[in-house]
This record gives sequence, C-alpha cells and structure tokens, in this order.
Amino acid sequence: MSDPIYDHYQKEEKVINHLTFDHVTTFYHGYPETAVKDINFTASANEIIDITGEVACGKSLLGKALVSEADYQGQILLRTILMVFTKFHVSNTLTLIAVKELPWTV
Repeated sequence: MSDPIYDHYQKEEKVINHLTFDHVTTFYHGYPETAVKDINFTASANEIIDITGEVACGKSLLGKALVSEADYQGQILLRTILMVFTKFHVSNTLTLIAVKELPWTV
C-alpha cells in the first residue's frame, strides 16, 4: 500500500490565461506590402478564436507573428498563471490532487 507522505509528486506548469493582440501589424521580413494591419483582440482561457478569410489573406501570418516567425509592430501579450499540482496517492483506489494558482506574467 502507498504511503501518502512519501508517494506524491509536485509539478509546476505555466498556463496561458489571456492572449492579446494590441494594434498588431504583421508582415514577412523585408516585405511590408504583405501586411495584415491593425489587428486587435483579447482571448481568455477556454475561449475559441476563429480567424477566417480568403486564401493567402494573412491568417497564418498572425500565427507566425505569435511565435516570432514573422515581423510585427504593436503588442502581442501573453498572460500566464503558474499552476502548482500536488498529487498524493492515498491508496490503490484513491488519489488526491491539489491545485494552487499563483500569478505569473511573461
């Protein structure tokens, strides 16, 4: 049988809580004419953002700006929280998981 004092682990994980595009204009490096201009939105955890448009209108370019594969102007803000998970094995059939949120910004 597991000993709840010793049979546990703790894990910290950063989780994105908010994503904000604030007046973002993005373009391929050296080609400002490929710009997607003045994009503004905020998405919170568990929200779904749908970006639609014609072929080659810049949908993927927004994603590339998010991961710094395309140049951009404006601000892309990721707000994260630090989640601390502690798991205790009490018995073969019972496991307790404690979750604590800590504020954390990147």
